Amino acid sequence: HEDTMGSIARLLNFNQLTLSLGDDTARMVWNYASGIDQEEVKDTKGALTKSITAFKSFTVRRREDVSKWISLLSIDVLKRVDVDSNRNNRVPTTCTVQYYIRGKNGKRNWNGKSFRVTFPKRTASLERSEMFAKTVEDLLQKNVNVMHIARLGLSAINFQEKAKKSIGSFFSSQISRSE
Repeated sequence: HEDTMGSIARLLNFNQLTLSLGDDTARMVWNYASGIDQEEVKDTKGALTKSITAFKSFTVRRREDVSKWISLLSIDVLKRVDVDSNRNNRVPTTCTVQYYIRGKNGKRNWNGKSFRVTFPKRTASLERSEMFAKTVEDLLQKNVNVMHIARLGLSAINFQEKAKKSIGSFFSSQISRSE
């Protein structure tokens, strides 16, 4: 037997609901069960996400598998953050590293844990992604036997507005004015 809203629409008809619940409540329940939402679609232009995430489920066969996935996830989240940063004039300050460990004997009773690291500043992309991946991998190896990781995710969070000008550009403009 099912205990879902969808089962209401499959097992009962609207008249049965009306007799039990009254017209208004029956209409609301019937609409929910049928996937009908009368609420107007709201404009989300200008609404910004609170995180940018890259996540992967995988089976570890060798320690290098974890290194490969950390590297690919790092590159992915950094690219997406760069796009967001250029589009929305903001940068993340923190990254949450989430990982799930397989239960005993490979069972699906996974145990999820996370930790946070400082999000890398914007520098040359390859160098930045390699440093970021190494930081994540080093911390993972300190916290867990990486051979048991089943899922891994990186989430850029805690965004702040990008500085308009760096302190270096301020001083260089001051020097050029005085010359």
